[in-house]
This record gives sequence, C-alpha cells and structure tokens, in this order.
Amino acid sequence: MRFREFFILLVVTIIMLPSPVKAYGPPPVITVITEEELKKHRQDMRRKWSPKCRQVWKKRRKLDKIIAAERFSLQTLSGLAYRFRHGDHGCRKSLTLALEVMERAVGPNPLAVRNFTELKKLIELHRIVGRPDSPKKIRELKRFLWLRDHLDSSESKPFGSKAEQRTFIARDDIWAYLMTQNRQSNRLSYHLAEAYLDPMSARFEPAAGIEMAEQSWDLKIKVKAAQMLINGEHIAKDNDRAEALLLPATTSSDEARILFLLLVSPKLESSDVTLRDDTANALFQISNGPSSSAEAVRMLLVQYYQDRIHSKSNDASIDSANRLTAIAVRTRSAMVPLTPWIERSLESLDSNRKSAAWNNLSRLVRAGVPSAKVMLEQDIKRTGGVVEFGPMDLTKFFDRPFVNSNDYPSRALREGREGIVSIEILVSPHGRGIDASIIKSSFPDLGAAVVKNSLRRISGLTIPEHPGRYVRVKLPEVQFRISACNDDDELTEKQLDALIVDASCPNSMILH
Repeated sequence: MRFREFFILLVVTIIMLPSPVKAYGPPPVITVITEEELKKHRQDMRRKWSPKCRQVWKKRRKLDKIIAAERFSLQTLSGLAYRFRHGDHGCRKSLTLALEVMERAVGPNPLAVRNFTELKKLIELHRIVGRPDSPKKIRELKRFLWLRDHLDSSESKPFGSKAEQRTFIARDDIWAYLMTQNRQSNRLSYHLAEAYLDPMSARFEPAAGIEMAEQSWDLKIKVKAAQMLINGEHIAKDNDRAEALLLPATTSSDEARILFLLLVSPKLESSDVTLRDDTANALFQISNGPSSSAEAVRMLLVQYYQDRIHSKSNDASIDSANRLTAIAVRTRSAMVPLTPWIERSLESLDSNRKSAAWNNLSRLVRAGVPSAKVMLEQDIKRTGGVVEFGPMDLTKFFDRPFVNSNDYPSRALREGREGIVSIEILVSPHGRGIDASIIKSSFPDLGAAVVKNSLRRISGLTIPEHPGRYVRVKLPEVQFRISACNDDDELTEKQLDALIVDASCPNSMILH
C-alpha cells in the first residue's frame, strides 16, 4: 500500500523528463518527496474519505437516501466507488458496494453522463462483480460508448447484426438523444442520416436524410444520398442534386467517382461550350490517382481533349495540350493526340505554342515517357544540336542559386549525412530546365534534391550567341554541409568552387 501511494505521488510531482536528445530547454527538475510529506498526504486522504466511506457503509442498505441526504457529486461518488474497490484510506474493500455506488454516479440515464470514462469504470466493475444482470448491463453500456465513439478499438462491436444495430438507433430514447446532440458530433449526425436513408429503419425519411447529407462532412452519407437521388426509388430523381453531393466525395471514393462520371459524361457532348468545358474541368480535378475509376476518367478526357486540341482558339488548344500532358504521365494513350501537336508546335512560329510545347515535353521527359525522349532527340537534331557549357560559363548568364539550405533532404539531415553532388542540366531553347543527369553524388537523395530543384529554378537561361539552341550546362558542384552541433565539432571544410549548402544542426543530433 505504501509503495503504491508513493509511486502515485512521485509521478504527480516530477516534471516530465525530456528525452535524452533535445535541442533546447532548461535541465530537468525533480522534486523529492520526503517521508513526512508522504505521511501528511496519507493523513489528508484518510480525513477526506474515511468519514464518507463510514457513512455510506452504515447506510449501504439505504444507499439512495444517504446519497440524496449528503448531496454527493458525481466526482465524489466515483471517488467513493474507487475507495470501496481498493479498500484504501480508511475505507472497507467491497466490490459489490463499489458497483452500487458507481451505478448511482452514472445515474439512470448513462447517455447523460458527460465523462465517458465513468461508463468504462462501471463496465469494469460489472465485469469484476459479475452479477446476474451484468452481461446485459455491459452490452448496453458498450453500445452507449459505441454511439459516442468512445468504445476502445480492441472491443468488438456490441451488436450481433446490422438489424440489431438498426433497432438500437431507432429506439425512442436513443433517437431523442441523437436529435438533441447531432449538431455537436459528426458521428451522431451520421447515425441520424444513416437511419433516415435506410429503407429498413423505423426512422426512414429520405427527404430529411438527403438534407442532412448535404450539410454533412461524411462522404459515405453523401454517396448514399446521391444513389437514392439517381435511382429515384423512394424520392424523385434529381441528378443535379446528386452531382453536387458526389463532387466532394470523388477525391477519395471510387464509388463516388464512378457515379459522378456516369452522371456528367453526357455533358461533354453538349452544344453548350461553357457546359462542356466546365464538365471537363470537374472531371480533370478527379482524374489523378492509380485507381481504376480515375483511369476511366482519364480515358474519357483523352477523347474529349484530342478533339479540343485542334481548336482554332490558341488558348483552348494549348490548354488541351497541357491537360493531355498531365494525363499522359499515367495514361499513355494521351500521347496519341499529344505527340503530333508537340511536334508541330516545336516547329511553329507562334512563340506561345512553342513555349507550351517545350514545357510539356520537359514534363513528359522527367516523367519517363519513352516517346518524349524520342521527340526531344529529334528536336535537338532539328535545332542544330546541343551547345555545351562548363560550370564557369554558367555564371555569365545565370547568377541565382539553384539549390539552397531549405532543399537539404530531411532524412539526410537527421542522419547527419553530408556530401558532394555534381550534375548536368539540359536547358531548352526557351531557357527552362528540361532534363538532368547526375555525374557524381555522395548519396542518392542528395543528388535527387539537386536535380529536382535545379530543373524547377533554372529559368531564362539563354545564350545570346546561340539563339534557339539547346544548352547542356555542367552546374557547379554542390556541397551539402551540416553546421557544428557541439562546440567540440568542426565544420566540414569547404570544397573550392563548390556551391555550399549549409543546414543548421538538427535537434535530434544535439546531446546534453
């Protein structure tokens, strides 16, 4: 007994120790509890609980009267239950009385208890005492916890079937609780909406369910309501309303994406140009990802944009090419209409089309599309080959840093890895990075960081003496270094003519 009390007090009075690895903050402070302080604590606890326990024990056969007379709070009753369960601080140990007191603490309506931990305490006491009615009580209490989303993940769902769960939700007391609480909890709102939309539920009311789905954040409910509006079995069909419900769910739900596609795809053939474009834009927003439904969306968009890419409107044509390029990264059939457009645009006198073609070609090359490499080689040959420049030549035309300390790979920084990276970058005739190759790299992630950021940042690098030509530039070597973590550490020596990327010592490397 004495050891357990000492341990509890020690945990309460010790300021949490920091981990052994920490970058800043004061040293840990530990308060030592003396034997006198521990003795005083035990005396205080005994003075607080012993009289209450004696009162309740004497009147245990008239428990409700003594509780009413003393006006014990829920907190006090819960504390008394704990004292009777463990038999400490001058209280007798009585598991049966602990259970009865805890039942009074929870009260006749467990749903009204704000603190769900009180329900868990009551369940635990029922399990220990094992009264004849305990299994039924435990099942009911677990259902309340499930309803409020506080049932432990290790616990099985407290229903034998979907029908049993449906009946529980439709119960008058449960339904009344949901109706008063639904605005405060997404989960409770979900139970309401699900019952409204379930034809097997005694609370089935599709119109109310669809209204709730429109206000809900729950995507499953939105899809369920949309299906009902599409099918028109229990409520009038309304495809526009169903479309609005499905749209937010398409980002993460295959089912929603397929339903949305079936609803809106006919609009791509509308005579209304604005409607067609708006529909294509909406589909494009949900076309990314590896799922089969996203692939179906991309295939449909390829058909749409392959017609639009031949538009007399330059803006519409370029926009279609940009969209097909994004699609081609995952769906190679997009290259069928895109390849001839890029080839023609690279030879065009229209600077906007040519610039768009180079941008799209660069994206396709970096994505590893095989036919893009072929087009790049053909255009290099057509424009007269590649002009080679060394690292010293770069400074004449481009003086901005192409990599900085923010680009230091986080894992390499945490692991304390430094190194040298050397790359070559191929720049298109309009001055943008189109491809890069690593010549030397101490670690793969350091090289990948330089490639990624140089391709993104090098822009406008054109050579006046060689207009309209591709340029291959060997960039200055990049040296990644980490600042000294401790006074005894030495900073790695700079390499001559290298671009230095210094990063601060990460917290995980500083030891006290």
